[in-house]
Amino acid sequence: RLYTPTYFGYFNIYSSFTDPLSSIANLGYHQAILIPKSDKKAITIFYLSLISLIIFSLMISILITIIPINQTTFFDSQKYGYIITLAPFSILLQGLNMSFLGLNQRLESYTEISISRISNPLINKVFVVIAGLVGFASTKSLIIGLLLGLLSSVIIQGSSSIYFILKYPKKIFTFQKIIDVAKDYKKFPLFVMSTDLLYRLGNSITIFLIAYIFSAEVSGHYGMSVMMAGIPSALIGSAISEVFYQKTAKIKIKGDAKTASENLLLILIKLSMLPFMILSVFSKDLFIVLLGESWTQAGIITSILSFQMFISFVMAPILQLSKVYDKQEYLLFSQILMLITSFFSIIIGSFFGGLKLTFLFFSISNGLVIFFFGLLTLRLIDIRSATVVKIILKNLIKCVPFLILAILLRSYFLNSNLILVLISISILIGYFVYLYWIEKDLKALSKSIFVK
Repeated sequence: RLYTPTYFGYFNIYSSFTDPLSSIANLGYHQAILIPKSDKKAITIFYLSLISLIIFSLMISILITIIPINQTTFFDSQKYGYIITLAPFSILLQGLNMSFLGLNQRLESYTEISISRISNPLINKVFVVIAGLVGFASTKSLIIGLLLGLLSSVIIQGSSSIYFILKYPKKIFTFQKIIDVAKDYKKFPLFVMSTDLLYRLGNSITIFLIAYIFSAEVSGHYGMSVMMAGIPSALIGSAISEVFYQKTAKIKIKGDAKTASENLLLILIKLSMLPFMILSVFSKDLFIVLLGESWTQAGIITSILSFQMFISFVMAPILQLSKVYDKQEYLLFSQILMLITSFFSIIIGSFFGGLKLTFLFFSISNGLVIFFFGLLTLRLIDIRSATVVKIILKNLIKCVPFLILAILLRSYFLNSNLILVLISISILIGYFVYLYWIEKDLKALSKSIFVK
């Protein structure tokens, strides 16, 4: 309520500039830290990641100093151009965060990872709210909040892994050894980094196109939609992906990986299908209650994007298997295809039907691409597409009565946003109580994946 969609729109444009750059700063080597059996080799990869990050951040700083920022098309020259000068700090902090995350995943320091994931948005939002309350609501305040959140995450993750780093004297990590591990894990910059770059580039192009075709305000609505609906994915989905990646990297028998993956699919679908359905029905009311009438459009966008969000939530951990089985190219090809579909969805949708049709094309096309590559990845461990479809349909049947109830109640209490939000919460509570009492195997399945 303190920040306008325009402020948030320019913040999204800033993020769209820094996010793709952050994805290549470490050359993707931070994701290779988990792979080697030798701790010394893992530390060498960590140093390689840091060297890449420092050199890249310095290069960006020099370029920003040389290039006249006020000539940038998407930034109001005198009013917003200066915020790009903060980009090197975002890139450096994000890169440090990812490097330390790789070490903590290797050390199985999931408590520290969880604390850092909580502290990051918490400190970010506390600063942003305080700045808004004392009259400093602006795009700059949103960026400073982002930087403070990242800094807290770096401090927490760095402090938990520093003892592991100091166990090995720096003199044993020669330049030649760093070159050797760079060659040994060359697929990570070739495919994993490229995949991450394309993923973030796709998001950035989406923001830039929306700002260009519609307005910075609409890009703000889109960004808020992605941020709010992405909270479960950030706090739950990312954590599951990291633990699953760490566990499957240690599994040597394909049959074990198959069982773990089937169980994970079942859990994710059961836990997320109805919540995303409810989100598609009540998101407009949720945004109005939490953020005010000015954010109504963000709620409408969230309703439309809920299909893609559900598919992404379910398939994101599964796609980690492509790294374990040396098929990183799957990730790369999926992001190339999503980049293409995102571009044409926005262009075609805006030409024929405006904003709603644009995001409908966007959601369906990207959701289907993610689903296809998820199925392709599952074939690496002999899980058939028919098995996945059967799991989805079986759970869909269980969710339909709750969805029908939600639609009926929404049509009855059409003009009361607060009541509708309370109804949506009540339906979800009822559903999870149902899962707890009826789906007795859910807890056992979770243990079979994450506790072994």
